Amino acid sequence: MARLSKPRKNKRKKTPDFLPEELKELLTPEEQKAYLAEMKKRFGCGIEDGAEPVDAADCLERAEYARTEKERLAWIRRARELDPEDIDAAAQEILATCEDVHETLQALKPLIKTAEAQLEKKGFFQPEYIGDFWSVLETRPYMRLRYAYLEHLVTVYHLRPAIAECRKLLRLCKNDNMGVRYRLIALYAYLQEEAPAMKLVKQYGEESTPFLFCMALLKYTLGKKRAAKSYLTRLLEVNPDTQRYLKCLDRGQDVFPEGDLAYGYRVNTIEEFRALMGDSNFLYMTAISFAKWVLHSPDGAAAL
Repeated sequence: MARLSKPRKNKRKKTPDFLPEELKELLTPEEQKAYLAEMKKRFGCGIEDGAEPVDAADCLERAEYARTEKERLAWIRRARELDPEDIDAAAQEILATCEDVHETLQALKPLIKTAEAQLEKKGFFQPEYIGDFWSVLETRPYMRLRYAYLEHLVTVYHLRPAIAECRKLLRLCKNDNMGVRYRLIALYAYLQEEAPAMKLVKQYGEESTPFLFCMALLKYTLGKKRAAKSYLTRLLEVNPDTQRYLKCLDRGQDVFPEGDLAYGYRVNTIEEFRALMGDSNFLYMTAISFAKWVLHSPDGAAAL
C-alpha cells in the first residue's frame, strides 16, 4: 500500500539561485528539474533547495557530470567567478572554448607561466618539493595543466618538444603518478632514440606492456631483430593478448580504443595495447610493419 503524504500547496518553485545564468537560459523548467535531481543524487542533499556551490572545485565537479558542453562551460565559468586564480578552472575554460589545437597550445602557454608564478610565490619550487609534486595537493593543478599541454603537443606532432615536456614532468614527479613515462617511451620508440629509451627502462625497471612493446618496436626499426624478438618474448609472457593485438594490427582493425577509457583499462590485456595506441597513434605504421614481420616472416614468427 502506498504511503500517504501531506498535501502540498500548489506553489511554483523559484529557479534555484546556484544555477549559472547560462544554464538558466539554456534549460527549460522541466530540464532544470531533471538536472537538479541528478545533482542531488550525485552530491547529496541540499542541491534541490538551491544550495550554492561550495567553491570552484565544487563547480568543476558538477561540470564533469554536465549533460551538454554548454552546461559544462557554464559551471566552469562559475568556478572562474568564485576563484579567478584557480588553475584547473582556467585550463578547463581554455580547453572548452578554443577553436582548434594550435589555439589551445597558444592559450595554455601563458597559463603555465601564471601557474608557475603562483607556485614560486608559495615556495613550491624549492628543492624539497622537486620530484614529489603529485604528493602535494597544491601542485596537482599545475601538473594537470602541463600534462594537457603535453597531450596537445603530441596531437600536432610536435614530438621533440613533447619529449622535453615529458622530461620536465618526470623531474617534478619522479614516481610518475600520471603515467608520463608511457608517453615518453613511445616517443623514444618512434624517433629511434635508443640510448634515452634504455635509460628510461632502467630508471623504472618495469616489465609492462607499454615498455616492452615500445622497446620491441624500437629495436625492430633499428634493424636489431634479435633484441626485438627478446622484448617480444617477454611481452608475450606479460600480456597474453599480444598475439591477438598483432593480428588486429595486421588486419588494420580494432587497433584503437573502443569506447571511453577515461576511467581506466585492464592492464596486460588488449585494452592496454589500444590505450597505448590511442595515446601514441604516431606509432601506428611502425606497429603495423612490426606485426607483419612477426606474423608472416620466419624470422619474426620464431618468437611466437
